[in-house]
Amino acid sequence: MLVEHAKAFESSQIKGLFHFVRFIEQCREYDMDYGEANTMSEDQDLVRISSIHKSKGLEYPIVFVSKIHQKFNLRDGNGSMIFHGDYFIGADHVDPVYRTRKKTILKNLIKNQMTRESLGEELRVLYVAMTRAKEKLILTGIKKDDIDWNAKGEVTAIDRLSGRSYFDWIKKALPMIPKQDYRLKLYTLEDLLWQQEGNELLHEMNRQIFYERLNDQIPKENVKVLKESFAYHYRNEAETKGRLKYSVSEIKRMSQAADTEEVMYSSVSMEKEKRIPSFVKKTEKISAASKGTIIHKVFELLDFSKDYTMKSLNEDIERWISLGKLKKNMKK
Repeated sequence: MLVEHAKAFESSQIKGLFHFVRFIEQCREYDMDYGEANTMSEDQDLVRISSIHKSKGLEYPIVFVSKIHQKFNLRDGNGSMIFHGDYFIGADHVDPVYRTRKKTILKNLIKNQMTRESLGEELRVLYVAMTRAKEKLILTGIKKDDIDWNAKGEVTAIDRLSGRSYFDWIKKALPMIPKQDYRLKLYTLEDLLWQQEGNELLHEMNRQIFYERLNDQIPKENVKVLKESFAYHYRNEAETKGRLKYSVSEIKRMSQAADTEEVMYSSVSMEKEKRIPSFVKKTEKISAASKGTIIHKVFELLDFSKDYTMKSLNEDIERWISLGKLKKNMKK
């Protein structure tokens, strides 16, 4: 989809019509697929997870704004040389004789201006987040120190400039809001643990009630078997949550995911065989790279505790195709 490609390009640091055309050419060259268009209606009864920027202009019945304690990113002014559109360049003063480094007045001025502009943008983002809800707005965050929630006062310019998270601003403004307009709930670690224990206790009580009904309604010879089935706990249950097999490519991709932000566009040639879009293919010949991918996928699905024959292997392949785990053309 061209719109999705344009959004991906806009989020990168590369600008200009020429680079956008090159970006589209590379997307076509490597057959990058963004899926089908979103056909869901805005009125559907579902949960949407989105960034604050993407929710601008939209409204929802109930809105959660999470992690309001997270610190703002103000690192742009921390370098030895900083840049500003109006004040140009601010650099440290370096004394080559005494080998000392000091911040200059111009650099401090630029840093303060950049901080003010960044905080102003964060304040606008907070306004967007807090005006998306039609019926209920829920703000969640974490704070380690004790807070006087009943402190009185006004939010001054100093408070806005000294704030380093949405929580800092909301905490200052909360006493100015009538108490009947909001509900404040504080949870400690002990509260969460107690709630978890309460849920486990309630689950145990429901199980006991279920067992009593079993004794009344089901023959006794079947009750013992059912009790053993419901009471059984696999001791290595945590190990069953992950996948049994990962390909080398998947492990490498997962390890690089956290450090790689701009992978959509690169002037360096990509280290893989050029793929041809399916609608212009003239031959059914499978490339070596595709064969390797298919082999990795098959090994991921194989049951190594089973002795395979050609017949049983073909049966499993047909089953995987019917379940959508493999494509029909992979069988060839």
